[in-house]
Amino acid sequence: MSDGYYNLQFEFGNCIENKNYSYTELRQAMEEMKFGKVLSWTLATGQERYADRLLLLGVHGLIYGFKAAHYDHGDKRAAIRAIKAWVDKHSDTHRIANKEDVS
Repeated sequence: MSDGYYNLQFEFGNCIENKNYSYTELRQAMEEMKFGKVLSWTLATGQERYADRLLLLGVHGLIYGFKAAHYDHGDKRAAIRAIKAWVDKHSDTHRIANKEDVS
């Protein structure tokens, strides 16, 4: 469905265009309900507005970090803090995944 391109903001889209933009494809996946879970790839520092839009859209999760770097990096830590802050503000509808979510 999506190529999982690592730069989320590249051709993100506005959710209504008839092109293969990330936001539009994820919205279509949610509406069609053909997938068990819809995840967005990949959130990095400075992309909080994309996280907000995607989570409000209803994607089941976000993956954070860089395409080829370790997770103990300042920007990656900032990205997960942004996701956690969003989840804390929306704790009535969202939560952080845990090992019980893996089947």
